Amino acid sequence: LGNAHNCPTSCWGGWFLFARQTDRQLDRQADRQTERQTDRQTRRQTLRLSLCMRDRQTDSQTNRQGRNAISKYQESLRINKARLERHQQDYQKSLTPQKIADYREQIKMEILASASSPNTINRNVKSGRAEADFKEILAIYFSKKIMVKKGFNIPNFHYPYIPDFVYWDKKSNLYIDIEIDEPYVYDNGEPIHYLGSDRDCTRDRFFLEQNWLVIRFAEEQIIKYPHSCCKVVAQEIVKITGDDSLMLRFKNIAALKTVSQWTYAQAIDMAAKKVRNNNYS
Repeated sequence: LGNAHNCPTSCWGGWFLFARQTDRQLDRQADRQTERQTDRQTRRQTLRLSLCMRDRQTDSQTNRQGRNAISKYQESLRINKARLERHQQDYQKSLTPQKIADYREQIKMEILASASSPNTINRNVKSGRAEADFKEILAIYFSKKIMVKKGFNIPNFHYPYIPDFVYWDKKSNLYIDIEIDEPYVYDNGEPIHYLGSDRDCTRDRFFLEQNWLVIRFAEEQIIKYPHSCCKVVAQEIVKITGDDSLMLRFKNIAALKTVSQWTYAQAIDMAAKKVRNNNYS
């Protein structure tokens, strides 16, 4: 009976101790789990805090860079504004008549200095009575500054460009192409030097690109008013060189009478009427 009586008690006590041990294990597991959760939460918070600090540092660095960029921009703006003000002041000063004249003189000297020198062309060029007579008149006023058989060989072109007369002033390096324009070829009546002639326009453009001056006279002007034609040449020289003394020789020379440039149809009519013969009558 005693054993029978003590058995339940003994079993109950054993179960009680087992339960207490189990509770302790569960408590320890719970504690460890809580610690792990707390540790994870702590690490998360630490990470968030680290990221937050990093973001703040990045923001701070970005802000510094932004402030530096703004400061540099403002300094650049100040410098450019000062440059603009100086430029505007210099521009206003350059608008004075003297400054404009000085600038034009500088450009003119640069153009004259870069004028191309012609070559001697040993080619028999048929010239008429007008050329021979006018050459003598030119020599009276411009002496040794008048040249003939000077020109340029043109690539891929059979005929060179040879002016009727070349005026060259060595001191200023001024070159002038002086041309005598007839309305038609004397032998066959072919119209030449008419208004809008592509050949003349191309030729004139070439000499202008060489920084030459081109002066064209009608044959009629050369024959009837040769001294007045020379006066026109002198006037153009004075415009460029500024040497007014050249005009003293032309004090009593009348102004040149103008002749309108003829059209192609008018040149044909002039050839039919042989007006070139009348110019010498």
